[in-house]
Amino acid sequence: MEAGRVPNREELLGIGSSAGAAHLLGDAHVEVEAPIIGRDEASIDNYRPEKRSKKSRPDAERRKASGLTKFLILCVLLAAAIGLIWLVASGTIKPTPTFAPSGGSNSAPADTSIAPMKEGEVPKEANWIEIFSPSDMSQVALEGRATATIGGDELEKYVRIQSPAEADTINFKVGQGVLEQLAGKTVVFDITARAVDGTASQIAVSCDFGGLGDCGRKRFDVSDASKEYLVQMQFPEGKAASGEGVIKINSDVSQSGKAVDIVAIRAQVTN
Repeated sequence: MEAGRVPNREELLGIGSSAGAAHLLGDAHVEVEAPIIGRDEASIDNYRPEKRSKKSRPDAERRKASGLTKFLILCVLLAAAIGLIWLVASGTIKPTPTFAPSGGSNSAPADTSIAPMKEGEVPKEANWIEIFSPSDMSQVALEGRATATIGGDELEKYVRIQSPAEADTINFKVGQGVLEQLAGKTVVFDITARAVDGTASQIAVSCDFGGLGDCGRKRFDVSDASKEYLVQMQFPEGKAASGEGVIKINSDVSQSGKAVDIVAIRAQVTN
């Protein structure tokens, strides 16, 4: 190319003789590499990250919305529970009380009768009448070779009785005034007793109330723990006490001379 000459359009675009093109490019030593189009080009063109992100975005948004909904529901339930607890605690809401049927005019009359006592059953209602207490030995009488001695401490006293033979009984007096209260009624006598030295014994109990009859003869197996032994009797109606009575106890039916502690004797009307 001549100095100071401006190349024309054909020369710049390489449209012309090959010599001219070579002349133009030869001085610049410019090498142009043609693009290589291979089979990988199609896969590269088809890979469009924006499509993948567009598809995954709705799923993520749905999961996010579902989690937010669950959280809001949980918050609402928790707030409702706290509010209910506060209302009950403050007395704004009061639970409905359950009332037992009252004895109104339409209700059936209550059954106030007392069922007959079972053997060994201690009545829980009504008042007890004291027959014997270790603090008053004037109510104790002995027959034969029987013995009776006071023992115990400030918390509990007892009388220790011992019967060497069958006829050796310890008699506990029942005053005439007490028998007058019991006449014509069903009565249970409660004897609190225990065996001595861990040796069980079988005792025999009988009673004699003169014109008001007797209670027969009862036997009880007594252990070394204090228990209540019951004798039930129906006093005849229409008869009055003519004097005092007596409750007789033999401490050992086997006649081995075993001792028994008598803590108390009392009576109760059950009808």
